[in-house]
Amino acid sequence: MKVEFSESEYGANITLTPESIFEVAQLVRFSKNARKEKPDIYMSFSSHEPVPYCSIWMSKVKPSVQVNSISNK
Repeated sequence: MKVEFSESEYGANITLTPESIFEVAQLVRFSKNARKEKPDIYMSFSSHEPVPYCSIWMSKVKPSVQVNSISNK
């Protein structure tokens, strides 16, 4: 998956571009089941990690109500 990050005066944008059918399915599944709440963002830059990294966690609805298919209905 290709990841692009851009920042402006008003915010930041992260664009995920799938590079396989599997990644398209992952993004569609997440898009349909995402919750409307703020993501948790964690940045690590300690001397114990080989490189700094940023973790972004976005919640989904509970598993019993998730939709994992696409329909024209």
